[in-house]
Order: sequence, then C-alpha cells, then structure tokens
Amino acid sequence: MASVHGPPSGQNNPRPILPSATAREPMLIRQLLLGLLLVVPVCCYGIDIAAQEDLIQEISSELRKGRYEEAQDAAKRLLKAEPRVEVKLFIADTLLRCGDAKTSLKLFDQYVEAKPDSEPYLWQRGIAQYFVGEYKAGVDQFEIHRKVNPNDVENAAWHFLCLAKNQSPKEAKALLLPAPGDPRPPMAEVLEMLRSGDKSIVKQKIESFDEGSRSRGTAEFYGWFYLGLYEDALGDKAKAAEWLKKSASVAPRNYMGGPCLRRNLAIRLKARCRGPQSCYGPRA
Repeated sequence: MASVHGPPSGQNNPRPILPSATAREPMLIRQLLLGLLLVVPVCCYGIDIAAQEDLIQEISSELRKGRYEEAQDAAKRLLKAEPRVEVKLFIADTLLRCGDAKTSLKLFDQYVEAKPDSEPYLWQRGIAQYFVGEYKAGVDQFEIHRKVNPNDVENAAWHFLCLAKNQSPKEAKALLLPAPGDPRPPMAEVLEMLRSGDKSIVKQKIESFDEGSRSRGTAEFYGWFYLGLYEDALGDKAKAAEWLKKSASVAPRNYMGGPCLRRNLAIRLKARCRGPQSCYGPRA
C-alpha cells in the first residue's frame, strides 16, 4: 500500500501506527511500540516491561532474518502476557506477516473496538479479512481506507478482489475504486487490467525493464502477484496459483512476500503447503 501519514497534528484522529506496505520498514512499528512501552506503565500486565521489550526485539530480529515461524512463536508468547492494545496491534501485524490471518484479524478487531478512529488506516485488517473469507467486511475496510489513501492501486485491487468474491467480478469492475497518480510500476497497468480485463498490459510493463534490474524484480513481484489475485477473483485457481508461484519466487521479505502470501493463499487456493517456506516453492 502507498504510504499514509495520517491526519494533521492537533486533530483527534489517530496517526497510523502500522507502516505502509510499500515503505516496508519493519523497524518503524517496532520503534513506535518500544516507545509506547517505555512511557506507559505495564505493572498490571502479565510480564514486566523489560520482558515485553525483549520479545518485541526478538520478533523484529526474526522477521528481518525471514524466520517467520520463530517470529510467530514469539508473538504468541507476547500475546499471552495480556499486553496493552497498542502492543496487540503490533502482534496482529506480525501474525499477519507470518501467515496467521485468523488470529491477526481478531486482534485488529480488538484494536478498532478500542480505538475506532484508527479504522481507516488499517488496510492490513482488510487483507486479513480477505484471507479468512470475510469479503463484505474487506470491501468496507478498503473503501474506508481510500478516504485516507486515495491514490493507492493496491487498495483498489484488494477491494476489487473482495467485491468479486462477495458479489461478482462484473460488479467489482463496475465499482472499481479510482486510484489516480500511483507512480509505482506496474500499478497503473494493474488498475487498467482490473477495469478492462486486459492482462497483457501488465506483462508488457514488466518486460519493459531490463532483465536483472531492481526495477524489473519489483515489477515482476507485484505484477505477477496482482495477475494471480485477478485470476483468483475470476475464479481460475489454476492460473492464480501459477502467477502466485512466479511472484513468490522473486518475493521480498514483506507482507505479500512472506508467509502472508505463501501460507494464506495456499489455503485460499487449496494448494498443498507443508510450511510457510514451502508454499508456492522456495524463495529465489
């Protein structure tokens, strides 16, 4: 998702705590949460402040190393400590990245219940809703996210996917969210594909970059990823799995590149998956 900076200071609406999907700065949320732990007493919770800090640092380290199962285990230990709601948001974020959308969604919902003004910023919650099959709720989440992030094609794509599952691909095309001015390749082409059904423009944009270049790798990952999601929206699981396997082969360590893609989409597409690193083949 494109970066969201939240409302101006002085307003009562919360600033977003989670990082954007395109910023991909895993330490940002950890630093923010460590700050929360340092300034808010935690004497009433299950483990002391030092132990919570240690667990947050452990989770951050495991995520940086791509050790998702270890990060997930540490996040669940932190959850057992009955932490503050802000720390639960961090855990929700972590568990979604590690492929546990069901538990993640429960924690996102708890956060929204405690802090309803945060709801527009939680695009991660919409992704979790899609993975667990709560498509109507996902439609609503991505629609409200557009109010704070109107130029993000990825938001329009996930809204399309949820709406196609909840109603039909035809209805999803008719109600495609505008997302003007997203400069990231191949996002303009992805939006046009959702509107027109022309998949060739995404492939052509990917091939316009020099092979082996960083731009080519980024375009391959996101282009193939959204080609896969589009095929899933149309109900062609075989083609969806083919594109998603290609995407996973060049995936970075981020929301879509880790087990969030590999485990959750394997479940959605009923593919065989023996573990978060095995779904759709090994990382390149």
